[in-house]
Order: sequence, then C-alpha cells, then structure tokens
Amino acid sequence: MDPHPLAPPASREELLGFLEHFRLGDHLPPGELLRQLVRAFATIPYENLTKIISDEEAGIPERARRHPAQVLSDHYALGAGGTCFSLTATLIHLLRALGYESEPILADRRYGANTHCALASLALCA
Repeated sequence: MDPHPLAPPASREELLGFLEHFRLGDHLPPGELLRQLVRAFATIPYENLTKIISDEEAGIPERARRHPAQVLSDHYALGAGGTCFSLTATLIHLLRALGYESEPILADRRYGANTHCALASLALCA
C-alpha cells in the first residue's frame, strides 16, 4: 500500500526530478531556490479530471488519492495537474524535501467541512 500523501518524503527523489524537469539548480541560495520552485509549481494546473478518473478506477476514495510522485509524473508526461488536495500534498512534499516545515490547512465551505485546503510553511529547518 502506498504511504499517505502527507507522509514525510522518504528521499529527495521527487524533489530532484522536479528541479531537473523545471531546470532549477539546487545550488541556489535557499530563498531563491524556494522562490523558483514555487514559481515553477504554480504552472501545474488545477483540474478535476485526474480525480474523476482516479475515483472511477479505484472505486474507494482512500485508494483514489493521488500521491506526490503520481501528480508529478502525470504532469511531466501528460501536462496534468490536480485538485487542491493533491496539489497541496505535492507542494508540501517538495518543501519538506527542501527542509521546510510545511503542513496542510483545511478549510470549510458553505457546502461542507474540510472541502478545500492550502498549506502553511513555517521555517527553514536545515
């Protein structure tokens, strides 16, 4: 079974692939690398189609979760993106691999609790 999408990164593999794909150097000062990473990440589209397909194929929501590695590989191969939940989990994963403390923030909307999310990144750990 795949780890939870918010599990701490076991390696820097996805981060290094992201930096290579977007031609970002990890030799940059931390603040500049963070700015460039976030700028590049913002080009990954928000979309619901991947969630609809994943839900249909998996049959149960827990199995339909798109993990950071899947979100990134689908983007590289197909130009796909994700929902607020999968994109937030992916950005958290990348920021944690850089050494930042990052956590999701759940939000309520008029039609339900915990129906939207974003992230908070606190401080450079390393």
